[in-house]
Amino acid sequence: MTAPRITLNAATVGQLDLALAVATLAVLEVVHATIADGGGLATAIALVPFVAPLAVRHRWPLQALLASVAVVLIQKPFGQLLTSLNGDQAVPLLLSYGAGAWLPERRAVAALASALVLLIAWALMPPGAATTLSEVPGPTFYVVMLLVPTWSVARVIRRDRESARKFSALADATLVLSRQEAAAAVAAERERISVELHDIIAHSVSAMVVQAGSARLLLRTHPERARESLSAIERTGRDTLSDLRSLLGMLRRQQAQ
Repeated sequence: MTAPRITLNAATVGQLDLALAVATLAVLEVVHATIADGGGLATAIALVPFVAPLAVRHRWPLQALLASVAVVLIQKPFGQLLTSLNGDQAVPLLLSYGAGAWLPERRAVAALASALVLLIAWALMPPGAATTLSEVPGPTFYVVMLLVPTWSVARVIRRDRESARKFSALADATLVLSRQEAAAAVAAERERISVELHDIIAHSVSAMVVQAGSARLLLRTHPERARESLSAIERTGRDTLSDLRSLLGMLRRQQAQ
């Protein structure tokens, strides 16, 4: 049994590369902290559930954002383990962007609101909590600026992409409709030509039969008039052939188109 082949498009490869870059940065910082002061083991333990949601942020953007933010909230009473990382803001930035870009309107708003509540609780939770009411806006503003801008940019990009998809679908529908109308017009023109062919043939043949019968009756008694009838038959036949060639040429041109 052969193993199933996994096909990755350019967007998926880009997302994996970005997640790998952030995870690598975090690991390098943990190694640096370990070498510097020996305090990197606890940070490494907290780092795994903090960075892991990046791997599933495209499939489960809401759950990934809330899981990572919950890790930030839970680890604070244990000594602010993740604050030793200089790039720790990159993870919620990427996750908030994913929630804004890949979720429908209501779920995206719910994801942002939930993440803001958790991070505001983290900012106001001891140690380092705001002790007076005047100190509350500072941490709150930091949390808002951490999540809202990237989420808002993602929503704008999502709306632009949806508009582009709608315009593309409308253009495709318009093209299909125009082709259908053109096909209907061609069919109607062919129907009109077929009716004209029928009328021309029926009228011409009837006239030729009548003139031929008249010439037969006048051939002995009035040969001059019989010759006139034969000439009329010839003219009718020539005119009919000319009309038939014209109509058949129109049909061939339509088939060529």
